[in-house]
Amino acid sequence: MKINVEKIEAANEVLKFVKQLTAKIKGPAESLFLGTYCNGRENGYCLSVYNVAHGSLDIVWAESRCSDDVAVYVGEMKSGGVSIPMFNTRKMFGSRRKAAQYIAKTIRTHQ
Repeated sequence: MKINVEKIEAANEVLKFVKQLTAKIKGPAESLFLGTYCNGRENGYCLSVYNVAHGSLDIVWAESRCSDDVAVYVGEMKSGGVSIPMFNTRKMFGSRRKAAQYIAKTIRTHQ
């Protein structure tokens, strides 16, 4: 039997690009925490970025429930889910690489 990983495939590819793009960012490894994100048909990852001066920031990405685009949410998670401010300011990317570039840029500006 084959396991179907289609729901998480887009998020996995974005994660691979994010790892490549952030490999040279200076800062303690313990300031980045990767977890899973699941909200109905959106399945992906939540990367929590912690900085003593700036506090914490959550970056969530998953394949959009309405298209093949990657949805990226940035802000503070509430009760394990995307907060209303995060949802209202989400960015949509038709390219997984462009989504990863946006995530890496967000990490750099929060470090």
